[in-house]
Amino acid sequence: MGNPPAGNLPQPGDAASQSNGKAMLTVSVPKDARVFVNGVATKSLGEVRTYVSRGLSDGFKYTYEIRVETERNGKTVEEVKTVSLRAGDNTDVAFDLPQNDNETSLTVHVPADAKVFLGGNETSATGEVRTFSTSGLTAGQEWSNYKVRVEMVRNGEKVVREEVITLKAGDARTLRFDLDNEKVANAR
Repeated sequence: MGNPPAGNLPQPGDAASQSNGKAMLTVSVPKDARVFVNGVATKSLGEVRTYVSRGLSDGFKYTYEIRVETERNGKTVEEVKTVSLRAGDNTDVAFDLPQNDNETSLTVHVPADAKVFLGGNETSATGEVRTFSTSGLTAGQEWSNYKVRVEMVRNGEKVVREEVITLKAGDARTLRFDLDNEKVANAR
């Protein structure tokens, strides 16, 4: 008669919740995207969303349709992928929808205890990877001589590194500051 019903629709969860009868699906999407699983809208937010499907029987394969949609230039853009899961699976799926044309982003990799200043202003973001974005630049505009400053204390002394960049509308730039090893890398 085919596969038994899949039980509950996937719900937000984490790796610690995975056990017998469960499968985990991690979906990478643009942060403003809406995610639908088997036609039902999910409530999770962010660029990485995790769902757990419970009540799966061993030895059976369960199929889920994942639809992701977002608005770009006044139009709905969507992508659909079909994923098969078995009890105990841990599957990652990435959706590559176009980024918002009006969004410019800068991702900074720093030691977790570092302070990051953008354009002279201290940011409140924390962690080793910090992403900042703006829709304040329109097509053809740029911020030249944009200063990125990183500060931290090592062996009782303040360590400061700066990088001056140009951000153009629609850019997605990445800077890496490895102050422990005294390296700065710039990637596009």
